[in-house]
Amino acid sequence: MRRSRGGRGSATARELVDHSSTRDATRLETWPPPIGPELTGLAWSRRDALAVIGDEGTVQLWSTEGRPRLLRRLRGLGSVNKQPEVVTSVAFAPDGRLVAAGDVNHTPYTVTYRLGTVVVWDSSSGRLRWKHAGRRGTVNALSFSPDGRTLAAGYEDGSAVLYDARTGRPLRTFSLEGGGDFSFETLAFSPRGLLATGTWAGIVQLWNPADGHEVGRPTLVAAAPVASISFDPTGDMFATTGGSDGLAKLWRTSTLQQFGATFPGDRGMWGSARFADAGSHLVVTYEDGAGEIWPTSLETWKRHACAVAGRNFTREEWRRFVGRRAYAETCR
Repeated sequence: MRRSRGGRGSATARELVDHSSTRDATRLETWPPPIGPELTGLAWSRRDALAVIGDEGTVQLWSTEGRPRLLRRLRGLGSVNKQPEVVTSVAFAPDGRLVAAGDVNHTPYTVTYRLGTVVVWDSSSGRLRWKHAGRRGTVNALSFSPDGRTLAAGYEDGSAVLYDARTGRPLRTFSLEGGGDFSFETLAFSPRGLLATGTWAGIVQLWNPADGHEVGRPTLVAAAPVASISFDPTGDMFATTGGSDGLAKLWRTSTLQQFGATFPGDRGMWGSARFADAGSHLVVTYEDGAGEIWPTSLETWKRHACAVAGRNFTREEWRRFVGRRAYAETCR
């Protein structure tokens, strides 16, 4: 495990860090992207591009080859009624050819809804492919399917909408357990094509995008909003973090049962987790700039436990904790 602390916004678009090995993190570059008063999110492309989003409709693409340089500004988002507007989510298609962003456009207090818009561009040319505006409010999360043909958007009204990624045609809408007006919803596609959604009530659901049916049952994963969902490269496991409790957990996709214990975290902080090193480690970051890297494999946990204990179980401990299975030495 490694833990680092910095000011709000550290390890964002202002810094490029080499995380190719969890044994070392080398800062590659630091620069201030001109995005306005606040950076609200970013996304990486397999084409060495970085998407940076912020206030007032700001969506920028940066090249990360060598010294960072601005490739283009993407147009299509911004306030439509002179009320504050913020770009809230961004995602690249798996092949990097498309980039999507979503926003929230506030409305006067006399109106009972907020505006939310999803836009998709060609990343290489900046050409706007399609735009979908509605009254569902904040676009809290965006995720492309593994084949890049479908874009999922999670809205603050407690819904997730599937769009044809090339044309913007709405394909299907899911009503999420525990979602509601002006709440936070998140989502992610698994490598095998399942859609996972998480809501303000701390509930995760798995969906079959093809037929709209739920897979398994709604599962309470946090005592607070689900802040992030991330699948490992196999799709067999996914990680969640809580909003407000800051705790990261691992879950088996097939059973929706928690795998291992809850990782310690920054309670009171919103967390975000992503798998790294082909799924062998989980990188968890918090809104205060803190970060942790945790191993996710049983073998790594076993080696760590053996290093801490410095010995094997005694036979009495084996009977107490393991049960009737034949005694075996687990530590070298």
